[in-house]
Amino acid sequence: MRRNIKSLVNSLGSLFELVCFFFMIMVFFAVIGYRILGDLESDKIDKYGNDFGDIGKTVNSLYVLFTTDNYPDIMVPSVTESYWYLLYFVPFMLISLFIVAPIPVAILFNGYKRERA
Repeated sequence: MRRNIKSLVNSLGSLFELVCFFFMIMVFFAVIGYRILGDLESDKIDKYGNDFGDIGKTVNSLYVLFTTDNYPDIMVPSVTESYWYLLYFVPFMLISLFIVAPIPVAILFNGYKRERA
């Protein structure tokens, strides 16, 4: 049991770096989303609660998109305005879901493997 806790504590630094890296990705895409989608005003967009009107709300919308909790409600209203907005949403989904999301498991596994050796 102590070995598992020690490996988790040893992995905290790498996990913190990953959180910082993901935050930088979120801010990068939030600025782009604010610039691209901030001017969209539609009844559909307001109805679903996703708002790209300021950076904070954009980060919140991207976090919901990352968790895939309610992602169609974030993406679909903008995409119905124009399919070109897929060039914004698809790279974010690919980077966040297939590159960033599996890394915590790899970090924890590496910390556990180092502790076992």
